[in-house]
Amino acid sequence: METKKTFFFDSNLYTEISLKHLATGKKQTPLKKYCTGGSKYKIGISWAQLKNNKEGVFRAISKFLNGIIYTKRDDFSSRITYYVFDNVEDSDKVLNAEIDDLGNKIKMFRTASVESDMVIASIPNFRDIGVVNLVKLLYSELSPLVTILDISAWRSNETYEFVPYKMRLMLKLKNTPTEKTNITSLPTSILSDHGEIKITYSECISTCEFCKKSKHRRSVCPDITSSFSNGNLSTLHSFYY
Repeated sequence: METKKTFFFDSNLYTEISLKHLATGKKQTPLKKYCTGGSKYKIGISWAQLKNNKEGVFRAISKFLNGIIYTKRDDFSSRITYYVFDNVEDSDKVLNAEIDDLGNKIKMFRTASVESDMVIASIPNFRDIGVVNLVKLLYSELSPLVTILDISAWRSNETYEFVPYKMRLMLKLKNTPTEKTNITSLPTSILSDHGEIKITYSECISTCEFCKKSKHRRSVCPDITSSFSNGNLSTLHSFYY
């Protein structure tokens, strides 16, 4: 029996970046992360990187944004703080800000909204092929079947060294009167001069923050409605507070 391997690396030393430009020849753009309610005005900061001084970091950001109107929301489920602005110029300011946590530069990301027919393709490992060659191969093989929104991999914060695991592609299935694809028709592997490249796929489905079930949001969660109807407010209190 084949044993499934799990690979770990320190995400504080690496940053997930967009690589689609390597295949298209266009200018590189910042990586977007897709979420419910995402937009070009919404910037996210993951708490995973804030090991030393979380409150101090957010105070520094507040001072940096003095004079700019925005909203701030802490998502305790995903452990991400979101800032939402009224224009792209203001969101660019915080995205490009040089703010650090005791020597570690804080990584921020722009969001984009999850749409229907979106799929995430994952490359578990690519130890035997170069990054550029793999990006070009994936683009040439998959672009006739789907719209490739982005391709990403993890690069060192200090050099051009890449981690040979966890490359991801954000795809949108084609759904027009003349072209239609589904997730089961996508290839699960691609052959290269360096061997077989395995690909796994997962659908982008909204998951409720309360019950953790898919295909509905917290605002219409039947478990919350049931708790209110049955007078069981202790569960709701522990979630919200």
